[in-house]
Amino acid sequence: MITVGTGNDWGRMFGIPSDYEDAVKILTLDQTFVQDAGVVSFCNEDEPGNRYFVNIAGMGFDAEVARKTNKSKEKGRGGVFLYFYNILTSLLNYRHVEALINVDGLNLENKIFSMNVGICRYNGGGMIQAPNAIPDDGLFDLTVIRKISKPKVILSLKRLYNGTIHMHPKVDSYTGKSITVESNDTILLETDGESLGHTPFEFQIIPRSVKILTGYFNN
Repeated sequence: MITVGTGNDWGRMFGIPSDYEDAVKILTLDQTFVQDAGVVSFCNEDEPGNRYFVNIAGMGFDAEVARKTNKSKEKGRGGVFLYFYNILTSLLNYRHVEALINVDGLNLENKIFSMNVGICRYNGGGMIQAPNAIPDDGLFDLTVIRKISKPKVILSLKRLYNGTIHMHPKVDSYTGKSITVESNDTILLETDGESLGHTPFEFQIIPRSVKILTGYFNN
């Protein structure tokens, strides 16, 4: 893979540089890794949809930021700073949503700020939203950020970059092969940075299904 995303987050996991020439050199190393993939079903207005993904799926606030960022990219704007800017501006009107989550049969009900289902660890241009994710263990890593005040969101942003988000008292972490999310109010979805649809969601892991060439595995 030669990564061309805004943040190069999937490539960051496997030591694939954002520079094209350096990325092409990875091919000559012939180092392979077989990672998991995920598939998620969702709704897009009244139509059902499915999407495969190899990095992280984001819901709630994370998906709202991705939606705004993608709209900006359509107008020719880009860069990691754009994502950070949209985090701050999206906070102004964002509301928490009550969600019913099921992880391998375990039912959880909370008002949530944001959720991430991770195969790998990085998204949003270097954020570590799934710090314990192992891309070939056959499990999703779910990070749930429960209802949190907007000032505390800003004060906690550094945790998203230093890998300690799971230690925050408002954050819960789970692992599982199957995850469903339901809600009365709409929760948006993005996978690997692409804006998709809305609840309900059903995630299924596909163990060790994508063989890739890597620079190094950033574990």
